[in-house]
Amino acid sequence: FGEIYFSQINYKSIKCWNCHSINNSKIIVVRGSVRFVFITEVNKFFHHDISADDKQIISIKNNCIFGFQGINDSKNTIMNLMDKPHDINEVVKYDKDEFLFDGWLS
Repeated sequence: FGEIYFSQINYKSIKCWNCHSINNSKIIVVRGSVRFVFITEVNKFFHHDISADDKQIISIKNNCIFGFQGINDSKNTIMNLMDKPHDINEVVKYDKDEFLFDGWLS
């Protein structure tokens, strides 16, 4: 494995859209609850809500576009286990409005 990092996200805050061109990730919610959204085709989405109590691992393969949102009104924290060290040059970031997902909490 290459790197572990933690990311906090506030209630209703959104972090999207990311795509790792090389790294694969395994993500665990360690505090709160988080909605993960994956783009399966152009403007076709799949979402899955996970809380720390679920003790689930999400595997995200490289070249998958995804985002996430804090859905617990306290702090929400994810742990990302990446198979290679983080390299900013292998991450593609898209603007939130580039993909029109309407399932975010407002």
